[in-house]
Amino acid sequence: MSKSKKIINDQKHIIQIQELIIKKISSERDQVEKLWHHYLDKSTEGWSWYGKYYHAYNNLIKKIKEFDKTNSSDDDNAPLPGQLEFDFGGDHE
Repeated sequence: MSKSKKIINDQKHIIQIQELIIKKISSERDQVEKLWHHYLDKSTEGWSWYGKYYHAYNNLIKKIKEFDKTNSSDDDNAPLPGQLEFDFGGDHE
């Protein structure tokens, strides 16, 4: 084999290795991009869920405070509006 043919074969081999490396790198980049989009979607979904429940929690706290203000009285045993009265035990059995 002449020296020039050996150099050409070596260069072809180097090119083949470089092409394999490029394919691997491209494949890895595609996988990373897919993961990026997947976790971006999950993050958006998570923040949306968090926002809904945070808003619901704040509304619940607000309603509880309003309920406490409107129904506070000196007699803690007094029935609340719309609540049925039950007398357990004693002479009424």
